[in-house]
Parts: sequence; structure tokens; C-alpha cells
Amino acid sequence: MMPPPRFRVVLSGVMEAKVDRWAAWADARGVREDFDKALNTLLFRLAYEADEWGKRENVSDMAGPVAEIRNGVVMMLAVRYGIARPQGLVFVTGLRWRDDYPGGRPPA
Repeated sequence: MMPPPRFRVVLSGVMEAKVDRWAAWADARGVREDFDKALNTLLFRLAYEADEWGKRENVSDMAGPVAEIRNGVVMMLAVRYGIARPQGLVFVTGLRWRDDYPGGRPPA
């Protein structure tokens, strides 16, 4: 049995709409399985390993509740996220489709 996630992952409505558009694009191009695998892996890592996974950004003027900014890559997806440890939250601040994915790239 899996332990509960360490972090709650927060995506804005704009980010959720982007994921939905990309899923439809991936489905139409026959790469939906790759997309779903990448997205599920990314969400798992953010929920369970956010503070261990990805590369930490050096942000010297960071103030407020977000203690750390990191960047991670899973297959065709690259994510930028902030971790608010006291609240147990991960905020996805950027999600992009990598240019080097052989299945192509969806429109912005």
C-alpha cells in the first residue's frame, strides 16, 4: 500500500486547460500513451519527491512562503515548480513541451 503523498500539487486553471489541450493533441497524433505516462510520472514525482527530484534554482531574493524553486523533466514534459514546505504544497509555475520530443510538439 502506498503511503499518502507528501505534497499536494496545485495547478492553476490555465495550466489545467493547457494539459487538456495537450492531451487532445497527443491523442490526435497517436502519442497519448507517452503523454499520459509522462504526466502521471511528473505528478507522482511532485506529490512524493518534489524536494528530491529535479534541479534546484538559486533564487537569492526569494521571500514569502515558497522556500524552493525547482525544475524537472519527464520525457517530453519540463516543469518548473515551487515548494511551500510548511503547507505541504507544490505549485506548478511552468509547464512546457520539450522541443526535442520525436513525436512533435503541440501548439502553444
